[in-house]
Amino acid sequence: MFGPAVRQAVAGLSALVLLSGCAHWSPETRALETAYLAVHAVDAAQTMTIARNPDTVHERTSAWLIGEQPSRGQVAAWAIGGALLHMAVTDQLERHEAPRWLKRSWQAFTIGPKVSTVAENHELGIRVDGLTDALRARCRGREPGTC
Repeated sequence: MFGPAVRQAVAGLSALVLLSGCAHWSPETRALETAYLAVHAVDAAQTMTIARNPDTVHERTSAWLIGEQPSRGQVAAWAIGGALLHMAVTDQLERHEAPRWLKRSWQAFTIGPKVSTVAENHELGIRVDGLTDALRARCRGREPGTC
């Protein structure tokens, strides 16, 4: 389903969670954080597709932060910064022994919207490895970045 780049990103992010000094995290927290980072990696890859196709599509979800026509550098900075920020919040919740309901809520309220965004992008024709022919055809003839 996913190309080698996404599989490598997910494996790398999973390794980051396991090896980044988060050994004190519970198995549940590690699993949930890995799930978040995996979905975040797919979202980042889809957003990078948008950056590579500025004449066809534009960013909507994170436009307030990286703009509607982000550069690849802006996407990379957003992706890395978002992953590190998420891990930092997760780590603080774990270190301060936050109640389980709070840790689960944090993950649910961040994983859920990510999954929704990835699914919406996929439905639109934005893939991790490019745009579908159907999306290109639908956007043909429109002003650049308005599709």
